Parts: sequence; structure tokens; C-alpha cells
Amino acid sequence: DEWKDASARIVGCSLGCAMRGNKQEGGGMNDNAANVTNATLIESNPDIASYVSSYVFPKVLDSSVSSNGSSAGSSTAQRHDWMILSYACDTDQEYAAREIVSQLYKKLTMMIEKSSGMDHLVVDASTIAKALAYVIRNGGPASFDAFQTLPQEDESSQSKELGLIQLLTTKPSLLNKDNDQGMDEEEMRMSTLMLPDTRQLYRSEADRAIKLSHSILPHLLPFYRSGVPKETVSEVISRASQVLPPLSDWDVAELCTVLPILSVVLSSD
Repeated sequence: DEWKDASARIVGCSLGCAMRGNKQEGGGMNDNAANVTNATLIESNPDIASYVSSYVFPKVLDSSVSSNGSSAGSSTAQRHDWMILSYACDTDQEYAAREIVSQLYKKLTMMIEKSSGMDHLVVDASTIAKALAYVIRNGGPASFDAFQTLPQEDESSQSKELGLIQLLTTKPSLLNKDNDQGMDEEEMRMSTLMLPDTRQLYRSEADRAIKLSHSILPHLLPFYRSGVPKETVSEVISRASQVLPPLSDWDVAELCTVLPILSVVLSSD
């Protein structure tokens, strides 16, 4: 409906202004925050900006990563929560775009870590990937740039070690620190020597990893076509070159993630 689209635009633009105003109030990016000549009411009023940023934004973010979120019941319906986030990014390219993309990315990596052995969480991971893709595509150039710099700008040391590619090519039970039943990487590489029952358990885990990658990558692959950092290109090439025959089940799972990214990266501008 047009009125829903208009409402999403109003809320999104207000959110972008609030995030910009809240960042300025916190002594952040713009030393001209006191100059309200071109500022909106939301930006110039710290109480309103703080409320929108600390209360409205988390609500919209949680809705956007839920498979039951706004308009989620129809494959053709607009996700107005996604629209709100993209309008917020487009309104404030300096701060809101980076913050929103970063928060969606964190939600995605957390869901990947949680999805070990839980097939129903694959749907949630796919929803987050779709939300992230929508925001990158519609949130202005700063949203795309923010995605290309992740996870380097993330302050978490764990995220620096395990970016999206690493997470999708790391054995799920190794990501889940509470799971003590998994094998290490070297044992997985020797799956052809395992007893049938053990190999079947191992193969199931590899199959889940492939399913997870296939639920996420189709939405994010287009953003590897240009502007990819050299470090990311080197990482993908290195991972692909390390997988040599004879291939174990996990080797196949890893290639199902790495090769699609490699093909896009190598054909990029």
C-alpha cells in the first residue's frame, strides 16, 4: 500500500536523522552539531534523537531479522522494516549507514554460529541475509562501502578472526563452543576412513553447512562483483587452493562456499 510505503519512508528518514543527531550529541563525527540551521527537529533535540536511536531503532532491527517481521507473510509484499532501515541509511550516509550494516552483519554472524545442528535456524539466517542485501542495495553508496569493510571495522576480536567466509567454511560444531561432540578439522578431512555410523554423522554436518551457505550466498554474492578489498580476494583464493583431492565431505562443503565467491570475485571490476 502507498500509505505504508510513505510511512516507512517517514520513519526511516526520521531514524537516519535521529542517529545522526545522537552521534553528534555524543561528541562524535560532526563538530558543527551545535549549528542547527540545517538540522531537523529530531537532530537538534537530543532527547528525541536519543529516544529514536535507543528505542525505535532496536525495535525495527529486531523486526527486520525476523522471518515473521513486517509483511513477511507474502513473498511479493514489501518488507517495510527493511525499507525503514534503507531509508535511514540513505538519509545519513556518514554514520547510520555504517551502523545499520554493521548491526545486520553482527546478527548474521551470530545466527551462523547458533545454527550448528539446527536446521530451522537456516531460515532465520536467510532472512537476515535478505535484509542485509536489501539495505546494501537501497541504502546508498555508503551501505555498500560499509559491507566491503566488514568485519575489519568490528571491534570484536572474534569477528576479526572469523569473517563471513571463515564462518561459512568452519565446521559448525567448532563454532558452537558448547558442543563437545564434534571432531576437529583434521579428523574431518579423513572422513573416508571413518566407520559408517561416524561418517554419516559427519556427512550430515557437512550437508547442513552446504544448506546454510546456499541460504545466504545468493543474496550477498552480487556485492562481491566490485570494490572487493584485496585482502578478501587473497583469502578466497588461498582457501580454494588449499582444498586438494581426494576430497572429503567437508572439503566439498567448503568448496560449495568458496567457489561461488571466487567465481564472482575473479570476474569483478
